[in-house]
Amino acid sequence: MLQTLRIENIAVIEYAEIEFDKGFCVLTGETGAGKSILIDSLNAVLGSRTSKEIVRNGSEKASVSAIFSQCSDHLLKELSELGFPCDDDSVLLSRIITVDGKSSCRINGLPATTSIVRKIAKKLVNIHGQQDSYILTDTLIHHVFVDRMAECDDLISSYHILYEKYLSLKKEKENINIDESEKARRMDILSFQIEELSDADITLGEM
Repeated sequence: MLQTLRIENIAVIEYAEIEFDKGFCVLTGETGAGKSILIDSLNAVLGSRTSKEIVRNGSEKASVSAIFSQCSDHLLKELSELGFPCDDDSVLLSRIITVDGKSSCRINGLPATTSIVRKIAKKLVNIHGQQDSYILTDTLIHHVFVDRMAECDDLISSYHILYEKYLSLKKEKENINIDESEKARRMDILSFQIEELSDADITLGEM
């Protein structure tokens, strides 16, 4: 769950740090209360596209960081495999946007690409707006819901191991076929050259 959101120099906000309690799922407020700024900040740290306009006037850069706690073992394992080990069940995402439009992302303090952050973000938070539900309409994630309902983590792990082995064997077979093709090509070239030398009827000492 989202535990802490820290914002610096985003839009009209110079600094804000918000702690969220367990069970929080709805953000409401009057027009102009700052809901959009919070959502834009959260989207930014989750890897969404941003622009330099998000940086507060007079500032060189803006930054957003978010701490997510009680993350699933599956997510923590995936992060570790991607090179972002976790000391506990928490994940720290952070992003800096400069006034010239450049940005950088980090996961647990380590540099990360926005594509990796977006991949991880889908498993950390689900933002619902008007006529808008990101994760539920993403067909690439539907299998995750089915797998969870089926409670087949062990079977999925076994499948992944076998699939990786299959890919390795497939690549090995392709390499063998390439080697055979190269061998046949070389034999054709050598046979042609031998035939040319034979037709030339070269004698000893001939230049």
